[in-house]
Amino acid sequence: MNIKYPFFSSIVFRTFSHPTEEKIFNFCLLEKGWNYGEGEKIPLLAIKSALNLHREIVYRGYSRTDAFPGLDGEIQITVYEGAHYFAFEREKSGEWSATHEKGEKSETLSGLNFEKIKEYLNSINSMLCNASDYYQGETIGTTRAEGSMTWRLSLNQMESPYSMQNVA
Repeated sequence: MNIKYPFFSSIVFRTFSHPTEEKIFNFCLLEKGWNYGEGEKIPLLAIKSALNLHREIVYRGYSRTDAFPGLDGEIQITVYEGAHYFAFEREKSGEWSATHEKGEKSETLSGLNFEKIKEYLNSINSMLCNASDYYQGETIGTTRAEGSMTWRLSLNQMESPYSMQNVA
């Protein structure tokens, strides 16, 4: 099957290196009525904007993502990181909203432009990696580790879900 995609002159270098990126791009194939007679065609500008946001998400190191088309032409991009869930939705108007859920807690910001949504992306790391969760009282000990010239840190010994395991 030979599928012709609409021309995107200003889309940043398309590589489809991430499955969600390919999924977003393929929203251009959805015709009016794509969901059992309902569903608007997704505007090309919305697809371009969603691709750009997804690229920003991936550049920040998040790879567990997905995307969903909305019936009114909106696009939602989701990020899953541990117990955290983030949803970024581009509305038909071109504005963005951001939702952060963890457990029963949920927070939504709406009416954001693309620059504000990127600022919100920059704040995600502080939500995910709260160093105080691993703090036990002292930041640098007064005794040295056996045989080591370095000072011990008083970090909790539990493994962070964001750290890599040692491979021996």
